[in-house]
Amino acid sequence: MGHGRTLEELVAAQRPSNHVPDQARSAATAATADAAMTPVQRRVLSLQRSAGNAAVVQAIRRSVGARRRPTVQRDKAPAWVGNLQKEFKSLFPKEKLMQRVVIKDYSKLNQKLQGAPYGAWTQSTTEIFVRDPANLPGGGTSSEKGVMQYVLQHEANHIRQFSTSKGPPKTWAKMLDFEIQAYTNDKKWLAANAATEIPDKDVRDQIIKGVDDSLQEALRLKKEAAREKQPETFLWNELKAAELIPQDADKDPLQLYKQP
Repeated sequence: MGHGRTLEELVAAQRPSNHVPDQARSAATAATADAAMTPVQRRVLSLQRSAGNAAVVQAIRRSVGARRRPTVQRDKAPAWVGNLQKEFKSLFPKEKLMQRVVIKDYSKLNQKLQGAPYGAWTQSTTEIFVRDPANLPGGGTSSEKGVMQYVLQHEANHIRQFSTSKGPPKTWAKMLDFEIQAYTNDKKWLAANAATEIPDKDVRDQIIKGVDDSLQEALRLKKEAAREKQPETFLWNELKAAELIPQDADKDPLQLYKQP
């Protein structure tokens, strides 16, 4: 191959007639960087210049004049999320699986779950999304902490279940089994703790009745599904009718776990 023009010649040929010489451009860049410096930076620059440290002087100018990456604005979690995080870890101080769990704001979930009648949602073995306690039974009262303990211990059941099954339920039947197990454990927790942790009798009775009703409904659906030729289709329709899953839930339960 014959020799073409050098890279320097190609660049020079493309420069406009009013191109600023490199030396002048370097001086202008240096002046701009110097002007952007803080008083302390100017003092350091002066000392380095007088000491003859040209390389250091250029490094300082580059650091000041370098283009900064835009700051990514992240939504700050509400204070109650941090409070629930501490509460959750304190409930299970010796259970390593629970120490990895992060509490998050329920409002970050997909739209289908936003309309669901859940106080919380276990997304994976490391994530639990919780609604603002102020909007749940007992919110803003002396019973709020106890109600949230109840909610968190319920979701802890799902953390253990997901860990054992290597992920969330892939069928409605499995999801129903998970809830039956969790409701059964809820009753045990309430029997041992409700009277002391949820002092408001009306709130306490509301939660106890809700658990009893949900457990009985889940057991009924499991029994009836066993007699169906297409149990998954049956459960998909019946769980919606019973308002145990979102009304617009996809036939595949895993779709509920797809988040924005």
